[in-house]
Amino acid sequence: MKGILLTVVSFCTLFCSACTSDIDDAVKFYKNGVIKDSLKNYKGAIEDFNKAIQLNPKYAEAYNSKGKTYHELEEYKTAIKNYDMAIEINPKYAKAYLNRAISKGMLKKEAEALADINIAIDIDPKNAKAYKERGVADFYLGDYKKAIEDDSEAINIDTGYAEAYFDRGIAKDELQNYMGAIEDYNKAIKLHPDDSAYFNRGCAKYNLKEYREAIADYNMVINLKPNCASAYINRGAAEIKLKQKRSACSDLNYALKLGDDRAKEWLEKFCR
Repeated sequence: MKGILLTVVSFCTLFCSACTSDIDDAVKFYKNGVIKDSLKNYKGAIEDFNKAIQLNPKYAEAYNSKGKTYHELEEYKTAIKNYDMAIEINPKYAKAYLNRAISKGMLKKEAEALADINIAIDIDPKNAKAYKERGVADFYLGDYKKAIEDDSEAINIDTGYAEAYFDRGIAKDELQNYMGAIEDYNKAIKLHPDDSAYFNRGCAKYNLKEYREAIADYNMVINLKPNCASAYINRGAAEIKLKQKRSACSDLNYALKLGDDRAKEWLEKFCR
């Protein structure tokens, strides 16, 4: 009887070891997939996530990460299907709701995206990214004041959130609060210097008739992104305001050379 008992225990140990091995292997494939995704090896990442899911069909994180990879490939519908699976496995998975919202936003499904973000916030009220993304949805739905409120909440949670400052600046621009927008772009640039923030700050300064300061920002954009035709057009427009015709026409001609036909109207009007 004792020998039989030992045999049963041995089988149990073997079965448990086999299950644990599958889970461990699934985690290894998942981690490899995350690394490959970070290296932009998206095909390899998807293959590893699929292997992880085959070994552990309830691996919500693997579905979520595979969804993010498909999002990077701009296959938003496939991304959403993977987020659906992650949420089916774990209905309290805030990140999956948030990621699904971002993919839905790319498909112009702002109302559905907003609903997913609200769920993510209910699950995780201290998720700064969720408030920031809700601000994006608010913005595209035309509710700029609500966008500012959500971006502000994101900043309250994470005071170093450069993207939230940037997005709030855009919303303030839409409400013609150019000074407020500039303050937010200043903060975004201090945290993370970026051509988009310099560009938008230049636009806000132009709207305040601060043309020299606007030119300084467009100079920064061109330093960071030499083939940005919009920066040459906008710098040319500011130069025209300062009666710097030669510099303006040079910038407008270069923008046209870069393939931006919007420069033609300015050239015809000011550079004949």
